[in-house]
Amino acid sequence: IADAQSRILSSSAMSYLKHRGVTPYTAMMYGLGYGIGNPAVSYATSDAAYKLSLVYKREWLWSESVIYADPVTDPAVLNVRYLPPEYMRHGRGFELGKHPHRTWGDRLAPLGSWRITERTQAIMVVEGLFDMLVGAQFLDQRGLYPDIACVYTNGASPSAEIVEWFGEHDYDYFLIQDMDKGGDDWTETLTTVMNE
Repeated sequence: IADAQSRILSSSAMSYLKHRGVTPYTAMMYGLGYGIGNPAVSYATSDAAYKLSLVYKREWLWSESVIYADPVTDPAVLNVRYLPPEYMRHGRGFELGKHPHRTWGDRLAPLGSWRITERTQAIMVVEGLFDMLVGAQFLDQRGLYPDIACVYTNGASPSAEIVEWFGEHDYDYFLIQDMDKGGDDWTETLTTVMNE
């Protein structure tokens, strides 16, 4: 992760992040990284990556992607968002499949919740990684953080543990859904739990 983080500012991933509205400051604050197929890591790290299924045919599955570790230190979840072809530098030795992202780890709390502090009174909840980054950036630029924090559920179908987390924590929630059918279902799922 440190290798990927050290590459982000000079990478094509940063161009993509800027296109999505994410500033270099936010990229650094959230510890975003740029993944390559063969990072400079120790044998022990490489071996662990094989065991965690992060490597396929000697290529890391985060190749040509934005990497987000949650939380930034001692992460429980690793999110990868693959770059569109026009932002790629080298190409990939594997097919992406249906969805241009992957997640490894245990999703037990909304991602980004490591930014919640004792001062936090309300939480803006969004579906996706880039939505969270832009939302957090918006709150920070207007001096609203840490009174309001931004988290995301890692997609329109959050894990049962994440859904339970919302029911167990007493904050004012602002749900910002995607404008599609998945967004409607997402809002209904979370609203039901929060009202119980």
